[in-house]
Amino acid sequence: MADYKYVVDALSSTAALIAIITVLWSWFKNSQMPLKIERLVVHNKASESTYIIVIKNSKTYPVNIKSSACYTKSSYKVEKKTIKNQNIWIHYLYRIIYLLIMTLLK
Repeated sequence: MADYKYVVDALSSTAALIAIITVLWSWFKNSQMPLKIERLVVHNKASESTYIIVIKNSKTYPVNIKSSACYTKSSYKVEKKTIKNQNIWIHYLYRIIYLLIMTLLK
């Protein structure tokens, strides 16, 4: 029986780790919103406006959409996403160049 102690300990630790990961994964998936807007196209004309909304349902059950009034604004702000990591590397590069210049001037 003492020979199998380490095998049983390893298996029980693995089972506990798998159970913890499974609970965390299910908690994460259930905390997300069921609907995701994939695309929104707005056609504005002088007399009318046309809205095309492509919505993805990420849940297994059907979801009813009662209103889409929150997506019907006449003006939108469109911005390009900035890459934060690129800005950090540029900051570090400037800092290194500054330190090199300061050490050369001493």
